[in-house]
This record gives sequence, structure tokens and C-alpha cells, in this order.
Amino acid sequence: MDGGPALVSDFVKQGLVDDYRMAVWPVIHGRGFAYWQKMETQQTLRLLSVQTLRYGELVLHYEAVR
Repeated sequence: MDGGPALVSDFVKQGLVDDYRMAVWPVIHGRGFAYWQKMETQQTLRLLSVQTLRYGELVLHYEAVR
């Protein structure tokens, strides 16, 4: 699901997210808004896979541990 930070945050807070896929880009300096809003409770995740792309980018796949 992708619908922007507010929608994602609402789904996370309600415990409706089972699967997380995150992309990480190596940068020296960057700026922008925080995609993830403040979390009220800790969510434990289990790493399922890591994919390394051409320029060092990582695609991380996690599942929520309940």
C-alpha cells in the first residue's frame, strides 16, 4: 500500500500492516520531509530478504511480528 505518510501512519497505528518493504539509497547529503511519522508503540519486525541494487541501494523486506 502506498498512499502517503498520513495514510501509512494510520494503518501502522491501527495494526493493519503485515508487510513492510523499504528502499534505502546511500547519499552523502540529503533533505526532505520524514516519511514515517512518530510511532506511539514499538513494532517488532522480522527481516525476510535484502536485495542490493546496482548503485548500492537496498530493498529491505520485513514482516510484522505479532
